[in-house]
Amino acid sequence: MLVIDCTGCEYRPEPSSVECLRCMVDMMAVTGCTERIILRNGNDTEISGKSAEMIADTASLKRWSTPNNKPSGTCKRCSLSRERIMQSLWSSFPDLHLADIQDQLERVPTRGRCVDCVRTTSRMVRTIEVEMSRLKE
Repeated sequence: MLVIDCTGCEYRPEPSSVECLRCMVDMMAVTGCTERIILRNGNDTEISGKSAEMIADTASLKRWSTPNNKPSGTCKRCSLSRERIMQSLWSSFPDLHLADIQDQLERVPTRGRCVDCVRTTSRMVRTIEVEMSRLKE
């Protein structure tokens, strides 16, 4: 079970709100997936079943797609680095502006390492798109 302390949050715990959904996915992406989520704020709200599964699947996608290491060298300044692309993508969650991200990735640099990095990131974005479509169904 994942217990999220909502007492310091400016929002009222409402599982269907963008803010709570974003928070639950972020917390689960860091702590790992569970079958139940408790939003604690004096009056606990529990999320379980298919809803918790969907949040867990989304959190797994986020954890899988977010790089563990900070970019180094020229990648640090690159607007198409995997870290920046994933940060941009997940900051728009739950909307995930995937088409905008893919448009950005089509501006592939000519340097060899960059081409490979952008290609890999582009495949990752397509996988996220497919998986999010599956979850929405």
